[in-house]
Amino acid sequence: MNRTKMMFLLMILIMFFSPIHAFAAEAERNIYIGDIIELKISSQELTEEVIREKFKEFEIVGIVEGSDHFIVKLRTFETGEKKVVLGDKEIVVVVKSTLQEIQSEGPMEGGLEPAAPAPTVPWLYIFIALLAVTGVTGFVSLRGRFAIKNKVRLDPYHHFISRSNDLLYEDSEFFVKLTCYFKEYVQAVYHIRIKGMTSSEMLYTIDKLPRLQDVKKELGDWLRECDFFKFTGTVASRVRKQEMQRRLAELAGRIKTANQAVVRAPQGAGNRAVGRAPQGAAKGTEKGAAS
Repeated sequence: MNRTKMMFLLMILIMFFSPIHAFAAEAERNIYIGDIIELKISSQELTEEVIREKFKEFEIVGIVEGSDHFIVKLRTFETGEKKVVLGDKEIVVVVKSTLQEIQSEGPMEGGLEPAAPAPTVPWLYIFIALLAVTGVTGFVSLRGRFAIKNKVRLDPYHHFISRSNDLLYEDSEFFVKLTCYFKEYVQAVYHIRIKGMTSSEMLYTIDKLPRLQDVKKELGDWLRECDFFKFTGTVASRVRKQEMQRRLAELAGRIKTANQAVVRAPQGAGNRAVGRAPQGAAKGTEKGAAS
């Protein structure tokens, strides 16, 4: 039998209204042979010799004296009920044996009937369940990867719109993230560095881009309203956030349209120049032939 060293703290607060002033309380717990019993005895009248005399039926493992109390550690290898009287209080310690708690079921009776087979583990069903879980996990993982790839293939404008729509209106950093997404969109379109700039620095940089002059005023108004919510601690309503999100999406769409118009203009001019060249060459050839 493995003997476990159990530390029981029996807070004994013994208050004597006689010459010995102390107080005691008994903690009811099962105590077995060989267990270490720890007692805290608070008294200003008791001495170590008196305590050893009172607990002489126990094996005292150690006594530690404090300023107004004693910590007593003791044990016994005998079962039964043991009583210790301190002043007008009585401490009752019941020591049990683990062998006494083992209930015998009597002699085993044999029989001619075959014993019931032991339960088997349904490995087939476990395998099917694991296969199903693996399949679902793989499907979700692949779906997430395809969604990420589709976002990567989006042009800067649609990428901004997608990220903007994914924002939650309950997010405390709604305007911070929305402004960051817009700056990344402008950076991708015009290849400038504005992320990390303040609103004033961003407007100053945009002022140098002729293609953004049509949206500069409205963008400045939007940034000032956004800074108001970001830095004053004012909480915007859901309707206000939706309205601000819609206005910024419209500005992004106008930037996209202006950028596409500028990109198409040189191509048209080049086609017209190429179209005139053969006419000039033809006229020169006719003049040369006439001369």
